[in-house]
Amino acid sequence: MGHGSTRRLAHCLACRKVILNRFHKGHVQFFSCGCVEAHHIFNFGDAANQNVVAGVEVDSSHVVFIFKRLHDVNLGSGELSDKDFFPVQQTLRIFSYDNSFDGLLCAFAAADGEGLERCGFQVGVGGRPRLWPPTPVPVHAQTAAQFLERLRQAGGEGTVQHVMYVFLAEVKDTEQPLYEFARLTLRAGRNVLGMRTNAAVRRVVDWKAKVGKEAHRVTGLLRFMELQDGTLYARFEPDHNVLPFVTPHFQRRFPRENWVIHDLRRGLAVAWDGQTLHPVVGVPDNVDALLSQREIAFQDLWREYVQSLAVPERRNPALQRRFMPRRYWKHLVERPD
Repeated sequence: MGHGSTRRLAHCLACRKVILNRFHKGHVQFFSCGCVEAHHIFNFGDAANQNVVAGVEVDSSHVVFIFKRLHDVNLGSGELSDKDFFPVQQTLRIFSYDNSFDGLLCAFAAADGEGLERCGFQVGVGGRPRLWPPTPVPVHAQTAAQFLERLRQAGGEGTVQHVMYVFLAEVKDTEQPLYEFARLTLRAGRNVLGMRTNAAVRRVVDWKAKVGKEAHRVTGLLRFMELQDGTLYARFEPDHNVLPFVTPHFQRRFPRENWVIHDLRRGLAVAWDGQTLHPVVGVPDNVDALLSQREIAFQDLWREYVQSLAVPERRNPALQRRFMPRRYWKHLVERPD
């Protein structure tokens, strides 16, 4: 049976689309279902023996399947089902953790302890069913602290800072590059941050820069409002979890004031009482109703001042968005119309 018949029968195991595209890589002929962003790539390399090898990359696990001999498949149905496949090999080990920083470090320690250069990570044990279930990694504070100290000894405080920033970036699929970065640090030491030709290092450095940029931007855009009890309250909705990086700035900026900074997107809040910083649980939803009369008067005065300075003929919304992205306007007293 030739390639033409195989192409008409084969469907992508991941998305169920019929194989559409054909391309070459070296001397091997590949077929694709068109889901390039999902990497559902099929390699039909053994048509002479009526076997078809298919590579399917789902999430971060790369599983290789092989069709049964085509004469054993029910050709009358016009397509192949899961029962027409059987696994040949799995090239990546998957570790699951509890989405905490300590949990991630424990997963890294487990993978590094097995000497794995590449592996997959996922939060929890749920998600898409897999032929090989992920390995749950229990959280031990001592294991996490020991692995973090190994990174600090090998790469310095800057390396540890990169790991923390990328974790708090809350970007999808950061675990694998971060693990490669950590593993490289343990072997290359302080030189790792200069290895920008390495894809994992480059991505970690870029993510850290994005988080740092937003944290710096927030320190200038955060607006505090005085409540009736004299507490200063500020709210924001950042893309990344920058609250831990923002609070030290305001501890130095307002050391004698009582203030609360509230991340609405994540439901996190911290309070400073002039001496200690502590988390806040149960911030009221109707904070605007708790504003002091002096705060309301100053907000009206500030809006009037900004409006009086504005020149309608020179209004440039595109330039406004360039200097201050629209996502930050919501919580500004002087927000543009």
